[in-house]
This record gives sequence, structure tokens and C-alpha cells, in this order.
Amino acid sequence: MPNLELKLYKNGNQEQIKFIYDLKKEVYQRYVEENYGEWNEEIQKKLFDKFMKENSKNIELIYLKDKLVRILQWKRNRE
Repeated sequence: MPNLELKLYKNGNQEQIKFIYDLKKEVYQRYVEENYGEWNEEIQKKLFDKFMKENSKNIELIYLKDKLVRILQWKRNRE
């Protein structure tokens, strides 16, 4: 697809971190509220920090016309 580009997550890039957190919040907030009663921002940020520490090398970002639009997370087979 023209103008579509995959870029690796750059550790510490605040724009990318904010985008990933906001996307995860959008996707999971309703589930968390329905199953745990509330979305606690402090707890969720701690969980997110852990997620980023464990997965940052497995995240690619999808850009469309130089605009960040989605993330792609994959896990390497560690054989």
C-alpha cells in the first residue's frame, strides 16, 4: 500500500509511548471497568510500563502518510 510504512519503536520516543498507551487504554478500558470495577490510571500506567519494558523490542509502528496510526506487536521465537 502506498504511503504505508513500518517503523520499529524507538525506546524513549514520547510521541510513540503516548500513542501506544492511548491506544491500549481505548481498547482495554471498557473491559477493565466491566471486570474490575474501575480504570485506575496509576495502576494501569504501572502495568503499561511493565508491558513496554518486556515488549519494546517487539513493537513496530504503522505509519500512513507519515502519521502514526497503529501498532504491531509480535513475539520472537526464542529457540
